[in-house]
Parts: sequence; structure tokens; C-alpha cells
Amino acid sequence: MGANQQLLYPEFEKLNIAKDAEIFLGIGRPCPMSINNIKQLKEKGYTNLKAFVKGPVFFEKNYFEVTAKGARKSVGNGALVVSLKEDPDLSRFLASSIEKNKAVIVVGEKANAKANYAAAAKAYNTGYKKTAIFNGDIAEIQ
Repeated sequence: MGANQQLLYPEFEKLNIAKDAEIFLGIGRPCPMSINNIKQLKEKGYTNLKAFVKGPVFFEKNYFEVTAKGARKSVGNGALVVSLKEDPDLSRFLASSIEKNKAVIVVGEKANAKANYAAAAKAYNTGYKKTAIFNGDIAEIQ
């Protein structure tokens, strides 16, 4: 769902999700869904809604996604930025022998989110347990 889209209950209903299914929703920036969507789902009888409020979004309990603000803060605290535009397969990064306990932010264009997540998983799975992903332009975090 895009940031400017409203939850359209008839479309959501077509997904045939059980009313007691666990549903995770993001609230506030940068998450696209709003508190009104949660209210609308509650009104329709959904009972097991979970909300993330302006926090990192965790994927597979391995690495996390940060906002531009969060990425800038991490960089200020010494995190290493790996640009997928410069190193699309992470070969240079992985060959550089960076310490595994170093915080790493993998940065890739929003349009390539799937590839970005795969790159973050690759960094995490090679031992970089403090890996984050930023989907956006590297200029936003510098």
C-alpha cells in the first residue's frame, strides 16, 4: 500500500483473512498505514491487531530497517555505510575484512527493496549481526 492510499475495506475483505488473525500495521512516518486503518479494521471485527509506532521494522529477526533519520544517527555513532549502487553484490564490502561487530547500514534505492533486503540478509548471514537496511537515496543519510 502506498503512503497516500487509504485502506479500502472491500479490497482488504477480498483477502479473506480470519477476524482473529494476527495483523501487523505500521503507524506514523515512514510507515504507510494510519491509525484510522486500525480503527476501521476494529470496527469490522478484527481482534488481533498489532501496531508498530515509529519504530524499526524487523525482518526475519536478523536485520532491521531504518529511516533516514535513524541511518544518520547510526552513521554518527560510527556505522559503516555500504551502497548497493557502488557494490551491488557486496563483494568489495565482504572482501574488505571489516570487523564483524561493526554496525553496517546497507543502502539501496527504494525501487529495489527486494534486492536490498537480500543484500542485508547476505551481510547478516556472513556474520555482520548489526546490519540495518535503508531503502532510499544515500544522499538522504549523508
